[in-house]
Amino acid sequence: TKSLVRMWCSKASAKQRLGRCGREFPGLCLRVVSKQFAEDVMDDHDPPDMQSTPLTKLFLQAKVVSDKFSKKFKDTDITATSLLSEAVEPPDLNSIDLALIELADTGAITFPTEEADVTGFGKLALSLPCDVRIARLPWIGALLGLPVDGCIMAAVSSIQDPFSMPTKFVIRDERDLCASLRRSGYVRAS
Repeated sequence: TKSLVRMWCSKASAKQRLGRCGREFPGLCLRVVSKQFAEDVMDDHDPPDMQSTPLTKLFLQAKVVSDKFSKKFKDTDITATSLLSEAVEPPDLNSIDLALIELADTGAITFPTEEADVTGFGKLALSLPCDVRIARLPWIGALLGLPVDGCIMAAVSSIQDPFSMPTKFVIRDERDLCASLRRSGYVRAS
């Protein structure tokens, strides 16, 4: 499921922020991590979006593009799978059958094969910045006359962890970390 996940940025992203500072307008770049933490914990680069996006959403996007391409150029037969496989860093295509089943089960495509058509809901799911399954909430909300409630439920469902989770990278003392974890658990249970 595509959701907002709190994570450390990569060294490349941190370097890019430093480059903007002073170039766009006068400023200073402050980092809230130690040099050792940056070297030991932070990844060199962010993973490609194509490898971190759910295959269902990628397939749906590729399906729409391949259908438009096939209509424009009648003599070529481009499929969504072939389009995805041609990417610079393609996603793992071993799970394509599972993605097709999930898309058909959610109603985003007409049936679980490469030849299926994208439904009205599938087109809506592509326009929303969330997973296909979560996109059903605004759709159902609209059908029930509660579009705002459906959108709110989708937004809340897209957030992996709405609370600040204590971490050993920030709280070094083990006792303080345990106490903070207890408080966090208590707040979540309330």
